[in-house]
This record gives sequence, structure tokens and C-alpha cells, in this order.
Amino acid sequence: MKTTELNKALVRRYFEEVLNQRRIQVFDDLADPHFVSYLASSDSISLQVYQQAIAGSLAALPDLHVTIQDQIAEGDKVVTRWVAKGTPQVEFAGIKPAGKAVTITAIHIHRMQDHKLVEHWEAINLHAVKPG
Repeated sequence: MKTTELNKALVRRYFEEVLNQRRIQVFDDLADPHFVSYLASSDSISLQVYQQAIAGSLAALPDLHVTIQDQIAEGDKVVTRWVAKGTPQVEFAGIKPAGKAVTITAIHIHRMQDHKLVEHWEAINLHAVKPG
């Protein structure tokens, strides 16, 4: 299997196992200990802080389900366009709980090294959060 296909499979594992199956501990296997994430709201965060962000997202949206819409891989990077649905139970990222599911769209870029996630960038469109 080509490296780009292996990289896409690694990122798909992140979305499926960590987010959809809520197996946060799997992220330890997928990520390099020096993993860094560049979120839209901050400069950069460490592996531990990113794991806390994942846990917070899953707690706020316990029925969260992410669907990959597109994936493009080149070299050591994978770009994933995804859509997520979930019902906020507490206020999260400015989204107030209203007892209704919301839809969130985003694009993530992951960089791999030695078959591990080492860097992550995300662009989440929270301004277009829609019921449903």
C-alpha cells in the first residue's frame, strides 16, 4: 500500500475510533509524543491539551458522529473535509444546548511522520452551525 493511502487510513482511524467510538486512549497509539495542534482559536497546543479538547468535545456532544466527506493525501499530509452531527448537552464553543442536534463542518490537515500524527491544523465553521 502506498504511503499516502496508509496516511489516509491513519487519519480515518482517528475519526472513527477516537471520535465516533469515543476511544480517546487510541489517540496515544496514533499520535507522536511531540504532537502539536494548531487550532483556529490558539497558536498551538500540546498532545495532552489536545486530548483534553477531544474529551471536552465528546462530553459536550455525547452523541457526536463524524462523517468524512473527502480526503486528499500528498506527501506526508492528509486533508480531510468532514461533517459532524451531535446534540449539545452544555454550552460548547458558543453553541448553546437547545435539545436539538446540530451540524458542524470542518477541514483538518494532519501531517504524519514515521506512521504517527505529528501536526494538526483545523478550520471549523462554527458560524454555520445548523440545527439538524
